[in-house]
Amino acid sequence: VAQGHAEALELVTGSLFDRSEFVRIAALDALASIAPRGDPAALQAVLEGSRDGLHTIRRAAACAGVRLANAGDQSIVAMLLGMLADPEAWVRLTAIESLAGFAPAGDTAVCAAVCACLEDKDQAVRGVVPGALANLKASGADVGQLKRLTAERLEHAKAHCRQAAVHSLAQIADQNDAQVIAWLHRALADVSPPVRQAALDSIVKVADRDDPSCRALLQEAMSGTAHRRPSTIAAEDQLAAWLAGP
Repeated sequence: VAQGHAEALELVTGSLFDRSEFVRIAALDALASIAPRGDPAALQAVLEGSRDGLHTIRRAAACAGVRLANAGDQSIVAMLLGMLADPEAWVRLTAIESLAGFAPAGDTAVCAAVCACLEDKDQAVRGVVPGALANLKASGADVGQLKRLTAERLEHAKAHCRQAAVHSLAQIADQNDAQVIAWLHRALADVSPPVRQAALDSIVKVADRDDPSCRALLQEAMSGTAHRRPSTIAAEDQLAAWLAGP
């Protein structure tokens, strides 16, 4: 059996250099299935695949790496961090999701790198960041760091970044998180309608209107809205209606 396994591993390793894109993808998948976890030669093959000229191979390498490596392996973490700058959105997206489930708990560099992806130019990439941040929180990341770095993007020049930040705050906040609710309330004054709507939706998700302290926080925040633009007042009218709802 051991000899057969060794022969299969040799065959798969040889296929990593095949001219066919599809054979190389299949070889990386097979390598992750049959090579011993943490095998140095297999990990080196993955690292080489991450530098392939085809984005499909690079993405396959990212997927194979987290299956092959021991949890938190720094060579694979570094590979995935590098992929966050890949020119292909699909590779960046895969790297974000992989980092969130693979990086060591509390890795501040990974947390900062994933938060920075809120600024990505691709909507699909930005769209996976809130879930990735929630996974990092669940794995033991510094929640204060995650919230602070996310809230910084509420001041970004691009509305799509601010909107992604709002959605992310809703994912990493605890119920009735006063700090996050205050940030979200300020986002109701954003010049972008999608950002204001995201802020309203996120407040509804994070805040418990039956909690007296939460109600008091929101009512106090809304008490100074008379001088604001009509669009802001409209958003806060919706919030007030929600607070008064059944």
